[in-house]
Amino acid sequence: MTNVLATPSTTSSDMQLSHGALLATAEISLSLWETNNQDVRASYLQQSASLVPIISNLPTRSLTTFGSEHIREAACHLITCLCTTNLAFDTHISCIKKVVWTSLERKEENVQEFAVTAFGAIAKAYGVEKQEIDEILCKVEVSNPMFYGRRGFALALGTLDYREYKDWMHDVLIQLCKASQAQQDHQANDAEAKRNSVLGLSQILLGLDEDLKKVISYDDFQYLMTSLTQCLNDYSVDQRGDVGSWVRIATMKLLDFLLPCVSRLDSLEDSNTKYLSEKTTAVFISALLKQSVERIDKVRACAGKVLCNLIFENVDISMPAKEDLVNSIHRDLNWSAPSDVYPVMVSLLKIPEYRLELLTGLITSAGGLTESLVRHSSTCLIDYMDSLPAEDTTNTSLESLFKVFIDIFAKYEKQDRVTIPLLDVTGLLYESGTLLNITDEKLYIGLASIDDSQVKVKAMQQLLSFLVHSFPRIRIEVSDQLFTQLSVSEEDYSEAMDIITGTDWTQYLENVKAKRDQLYPLLNIPKPVLMKKPA
Repeated sequence: MTNVLATPSTTSSDMQLSHGALLATAEISLSLWETNNQDVRASYLQQSASLVPIISNLPTRSLTTFGSEHIREAACHLITCLCTTNLAFDTHISCIKKVVWTSLERKEENVQEFAVTAFGAIAKAYGVEKQEIDEILCKVEVSNPMFYGRRGFALALGTLDYREYKDWMHDVLIQLCKASQAQQDHQANDAEAKRNSVLGLSQILLGLDEDLKKVISYDDFQYLMTSLTQCLNDYSVDQRGDVGSWVRIATMKLLDFLLPCVSRLDSLEDSNTKYLSEKTTAVFISALLKQSVERIDKVRACAGKVLCNLIFENVDISMPAKEDLVNSIHRDLNWSAPSDVYPVMVSLLKIPEYRLELLTGLITSAGGLTESLVRHSSTCLIDYMDSLPAEDTTNTSLESLFKVFIDIFAKYEKQDRVTIPLLDVTGLLYESGTLLNITDEKLYIGLASIDDSQVKVKAMQQLLSFLVHSFPRIRIEVSDQLFTQLSVSEEDYSEAMDIITGTDWTQYLENVKAKRDQLYPLLNIPKPVLMKKPA
């Protein structure tokens, strides 16, 4: 037994030998502690004093040089196993915590995972001080330039039992919520740090489970829900692509547990103070519907799974038009296949409460780059809109749906990620003849009011193209709207306005086309280049 536990190789300068010895010592120690043979266990406890100094005696070079990530993984694993055996680290505890804390600040995710587990084991076995939590909260702040540390410590906060540390719950929850939000500063907007903050929140809430409402106040819970709503709108991109999707996926997985849990806890109480209202639930169902028609297969699959769980398995959750959702969505729907998803999801546009978010998702997919995605999403959307009456007394008409287009533009006015696909889809709807029955709403006039933007250029080009539309009534309406728009502009468009008012736009196309072409230079709008048809 003595030879087994002395393990001098753990502190060897040979890092391969040290790595193996640390892992072996960890597993042997845990096995001896968990054995049912009391004599073996007692013998282990007698010899375990030799294990306490191992971490303190590790060569500094082994923790810092090339390949040190493997030593840190093994060291953190040994710490986890020794904490499980309740060894008294005495004066070595500060050194052990230092190894764990510095490992939490490493860039390697696998090292952070081992360190997070070790952090939780230390906290469970020996407790954690308020001063340490305050230091960790500072490290999680978005202003901290050490974003590797933000990633690791956000996960570490999720390992604590906040039924025991209830007084710290408010500060921890608020800080993690703030750390999960997209930031304008590129350096602060670290995708992994935001994702890990959501994962940290997930572990906290999962750990609280039935005690959630006892530990988290009503106001803090509402703050949490607002933060999660914003997480579902994180579309940050970098050289790796849509890294905001990592945050959205983590948030959706959190909702899969959180909404049913809180709904169940609300139903068990007679109090009028319900943490989760139907209005709040509707916000998240709308967001999930939007994600279920997004461009990325993995995002759609996650959203679809969570939607099905909430709709079919949780009777306590109250949501608008639940019966329509149940009747339209089926559990074996292949969310990764656009041909399966879009016909089903487009039909849900009939539900007013979910229409804006769902239509936003459909539009961004229809204006995307993937051919199959664009084809299925745009075709389904056009077919659905073609089936609607132009206008009627209900909330489901071509006019009411097109008004949502304007609402979407107003909401995402300065976000090309949405507005450019919105223009493309609107163009498709005009080309297909779908929107020709709507003459009293002009989306492009609103888009043309944006100064110095690509959206304004495209909108003005589209408006000028309508001045030579085959239907004279379209030309007249556009000329009136264009004149009104130019008349309130701060720039001098008097010459262009004279042409607009002095032209009879009901004449033959050959006559009005020359007048229209004069407007391009006067409005500082480049004339679109017509593509030659292939021979």
